[in-house]
Amino acid sequence: MNKAGYGPIGVYVNLGYEPYPQNYNPLPDSEFDSYDPDPGFIKNTGLRTPLFTGGFLSSPLLNDGSYSYLLDSQDYTWLYNTVNYMAVAPFRPTLYPRGITRYSAALYAPPPPRSIQIVVNDKNQPQIFAARDEQDSPITYYFATDKNGNKFILGSIDSKYADDPSAPFAEAVLPRGWLKSAATFDQDLTIYPGYGDGNRRIFNQFRDNLTNNYFQVEFAANGRSVARGIPGLPLAGGNENDLIVGSEISEKIYGGRGDDSLFGGRGDDQIWGDDGDDLLFPGANKNSLWGGAGRDTFYVNTRGTNTIYDISTAEGDVLRLSSSRFAVVDTEDGALIKGPRLGHTLLLGIESADLIAGQNLIF
Repeated sequence: MNKAGYGPIGVYVNLGYEPYPQNYNPLPDSEFDSYDPDPGFIKNTGLRTPLFTGGFLSSPLLNDGSYSYLLDSQDYTWLYNTVNYMAVAPFRPTLYPRGITRYSAALYAPPPPRSIQIVVNDKNQPQIFAARDEQDSPITYYFATDKNGNKFILGSIDSKYADDPSAPFAEAVLPRGWLKSAATFDQDLTIYPGYGDGNRRIFNQFRDNLTNNYFQVEFAANGRSVARGIPGLPLAGGNENDLIVGSEISEKIYGGRGDDSLFGGRGDDQIWGDDGDDLLFPGANKNSLWGGAGRDTFYVNTRGTNTIYDISTAEGDVLRLSSSRFAVVDTEDGALIKGPRLGHTLLLGIESADLIAGQNLIF
């Protein structure tokens, strides 16, 4: 963790996939309860029962089929499977010992009633929720929806409730304004992480205790993520056409696949469009933008300072300015656009001759 007290937090599990590493030796499940982890590690609960199926296709940020392992001081091997960014929200400091932050609170204890543990994680694990059980009866699933319309499916529960997932769901005391619902499926539901550049694969999750784990299946129409406004937690879309709206703090915004509309706020934002024809709207401060694959449009309409890292004339990317009063200056890094109402925008790797008014430069 950094000085402000937040992640990333690496997660390791006692399993593996072929080709196994040399001297592969996972901790037996029977020894988990008595196992003492090495300094710097804490032991997660072993009592969580998933309501879905699906294996890990890789370790974080690696190509499919590639895995990394950790060897501990007791010669056990652990599969690196997840990177978590976590925080408790709403966070009420008076409920915790002095010095506990909203981030360390996510590791300290289960969230109190009316609060949740928000988890934004990188995990390459598509998850299949079966429509019917072994007796061909429909399976009921449980959902929580926040006041903005972000909807989450209950994906794991305490093992003692394995035969009745409705019980822990009924006990959950969610933040004010959240709604609960239940539904069955006509066919299996598979949810995927939001796929992004650099083998990024993001799930948005939350927990109301140590074992109830919910995964996002629908995104708010107003673009307000469940993690919005929490420093250090990315705002991540899925694989459809998403709207994501930043806040007054500095944030990372990931569009994922799809034709996304991504709005920075008042902070120093980093915005990734990822695959798709995306619209990127930086805010008024210092921003970094990556369009990713596809025909992206970068809007410059404030007095901010922007750096666009991958504007591509070959892919048909467009820079749209809100004012016709501007100048383009070639620098050793790229074309610099500046104007009295436009601030400064640096297009890395682009020369002024590459910009053609009415085509990839619109004002």
